[in-house]
Amino acid sequence: MIIVAQSTGADLPLSTIGAVVSAAVLVIAAGVTNPAKPWIHWFNALLSFAGTLLFGTSAIEHYRLGVSLFDPSFTYLETLALLSLIALYFTTRTIRGIVQRASPKTWYHPSMSFQSFLINQYAKWKMKDVPAEQREQMTALVSKDPKLFKIIGEEIERRKKGGESEMKAAMEVMKKHRVELSALMQKK
Repeated sequence: MIIVAQSTGADLPLSTIGAVVSAAVLVIAAGVTNPAKPWIHWFNALLSFAGTLLFGTSAIEHYRLGVSLFDPSFTYLETLALLSLIALYFTTRTIRGIVQRASPKTWYHPSMSFQSFLINQYAKWKMKDVPAEQREQMTALVSKDPKLFKIIGEEIERRKKGGESEMKAAMEVMKKHRVELSALMQKK
């Protein structure tokens, strides 16, 4: 957009070389952006903030000077200011996500497997009335041996289909697997 605006003769607050260099820096920054590297997001925020200031103030100055709203210079400046503002918004949201991910009480951690994530979300939904601490203990237990809990779940479902109540089916199946569950609870 910067190069197109410059090539049409729009009055941008950048020289020709400045427009080309800025476009190249933006493309390189976009190319190296990686969720695992927080520094690039701060750099992107700096770039978008600079773009918002540069193009936003120029657009306002053009407007105050009485430049027509349909003048290509004003249109390009306003478009670049809005794009920079939108980029700043999304970059800020990304940085907020990185900061929240670093805190211990997040809903997802990068080292967490996708299966653990799904188990946690399912547990939250299924055990919404259970205190969070107990729910976390249960999900940690399930994460240690998901195959065992899959077998337990299938056995409970089979018994329920056979006419048993969910509570009775769960109690019977848990009794049957108490040795494995006990060993699992001892495991760190």
